[in-house]
Amino acid sequence: MSAAPPPSSGRELANPPSDGISNLRFSNHSDHLLVSSWDKTVRLYDAGANVLKGEFVHGGPVLDCCFHDDSSGFSACADHTVRRYVFSSGKEDILGRHDAPVRCVEYSYAAGQVITGSWDKTLKCWTLEVQAGQIAHLLEHTNNQNACIPFLLLVITWLLQQQGGE
Repeated sequence: MSAAPPPSSGRELANPPSDGISNLRFSNHSDHLLVSSWDKTVRLYDAGANVLKGEFVHGGPVLDCCFHDDSSGFSACADHTVRRYVFSSGKEDILGRHDAPVRCVEYSYAAGQVITGSWDKTLKCWTLEVQAGQIAHLLEHTNNQNACIPFLLLVITWLLQQQGGE
């Protein structure tokens, strides 16, 4: 006797990416879902309404994404770029570049900076004020393993300490 499949507790979104999903992030403020994919796109969904609200095309696979707020977000791309999106206008610009594919991206609300990690063995902290895309901090590591997440946590902690936070 075979076991019955478990009941489905989710649903499939309309207009999914055509290749593997590299990451997805839910907004902290709404039902918006940001999805990065190997099909070279970042997609913004209204998950509650099951509607694709926007799509941004890159020059290579998109390896990570994150929200800035409900009106904008960022992505890390294999074409070495860090991109910013304004969802309401569909505007997109390149915030900065690495010397190898950008593996991860995170927005630090405490520091007001975008933090990226790349296979070029660097972590970069990008400013959004005054001259957007200016590097505020650059850290290099010699570890050949993908250490993005531990390094991002380290950088965020360091930035908080520099600002007198906890």
